[in-house]
Amino acid sequence: MFSQKIKNIIFDLDGVLWNSSDIHNDCFRKALIYYNFDDVNFNYDEIAGMKTEEAFNKIFLVNKKHFNTDLVNKITLLKRKLFLELELRSYLNIKLINWIKADTSYSKSLASSASENSIMKFISISEIKNFDSIYSGQKVVKSKPAPEIYNNVIHDNKYNHEETLIVEDSFSGVKSALASGVFNIAHLKEYINKNNII
Repeated sequence: MFSQKIKNIIFDLDGVLWNSSDIHNDCFRKALIYYNFDDVNFNYDEIAGMKTEEAFNKIFLVNKKHFNTDLVNKITLLKRKLFLELELRSYLNIKLINWIKADTSYSKSLASSASENSIMKFISISEIKNFDSIYSGQKVVKSKPAPEIYNNVIHDNKYNHEETLIVEDSFSGVKSALASGVFNIAHLKEYINKNNII
């Protein structure tokens, strides 16, 4: 089980609480194709964990495409719409969600670069009612890989960095966790399985 010092667990959403990486990747591609960026290439692993608009900015920069704020806003809205229209219940990480619902040993929070709508859809279909705090990408100025979102949750929950465990899956998320000063950082598959909590 966890170290006795751990009192506060912060979970990322995409790739952790639901297995959504493939469908996010698909929605990014469909949005790009809709706006005639068929020739644009990207590796989803390099943008996972980022706000959608920041991910598109990075994609366009890497591909040396002309873009402006209006285009990024439009393509971001389309990508989010495509995602929220999907039947997402089958992508839930049921074992981990059931553990979160049943456990009373730790403070548990959600910190994700996802939109408020995406997070609320997840909360609705997962029926998790015991998060102590929930942060979306819209609640921070600088999203992952900046540490702002994790530092805000730690501050709100009134725990210190040594008492906190962050569960992540993406490169941006792990960088964000490290930058926050938290020492206990878990990659979902390796850590959760190792500690037999599900």
